[in-house]
Amino acid sequence: MEGNDIDINELIKRYELMRYEGKSVYFDPDDFAVLADYYNDFGDISEAKYIVEFGLGMHPGSTQLMVVKAKILVASEKYQDAYDYLAIIGDDESSVDYLQVKIECLLNLDKVAEADSLVEKVLAADDLDEIDLYTFLSEVGYLYNDIDIYEKAISLHEAARKIDNSNLELLVDLSYGYEMTTNFEKAIEINNLILDINPYSFEAWVNLGKLHSMLQEYDKAIDAFDFALTIEEDEVSVLKMKALSLYLNDNVEEAVRIFRECLKN
Repeated sequence: MEGNDIDINELIKRYELMRYEGKSVYFDPDDFAVLADYYNDFGDISEAKYIVEFGLGMHPGSTQLMVVKAKILVASEKYQDAYDYLAIIGDDESSVDYLQVKIECLLNLDKVAEADSLVEKVLAADDLDEIDLYTFLSEVGYLYNDIDIYEKAISLHEAARKIDNSNLELLVDLSYGYEMTTNFEKAIEINNLILDINPYSFEAWVNLGKLHSMLQEYDKAIDAFDFALTIEEDEVSVLKMKALSLYLNDNVEEAVRIFRECLKN
């Protein structure tokens, strides 16, 4: 889907006008797919479902729209229905959207070995261009993170990072995977990379403070929490974490002062 070539705002205006006036307006499969994805991403599943069914009525042979329909079933947590529907389409391992939906179904149906096999098959085939490969690695890595299979998620996200090392969302997911596998040093490395890209990331400074605290590096933890508090002053959750680090670093007096400030706030 060449969604970047479509003016999404203009497309939404045309669609909303059609709905308001009750008229039937022609859209091509790409248009329907972009519209359905848009409403699905914003949680309006019923509208997304309407768009897909309307689109399939106009373009009944569109594999693209069928894949979007499967994505909407997944969004409704109807994983078996989505998996069965994908079987109607047949294998389409050149489509990242198709692969992502199928793997998400397999993972949520406890067919992890099949999901692993499909991932390895796609990577071994080397059929995806660099952009599609990056999308596949980053999105499927997120899916493994989501079901707590962190080592697989890390391997996929690290492979994606070799293509693009500047995507903050990817780096956040990667840091999370390392943290969940208690590789705090690596998680710190990734958070520092995030801060190199965006020095004002409140979340990254807070995560850095937590990670240093877990390694009993309390001075570094306190410094990180201080940086976070310059971005969002008086954030009670950060003040509490800073106070705990101070207490563990034997600065009881300052820890008590901050705890009292937390109670006041």
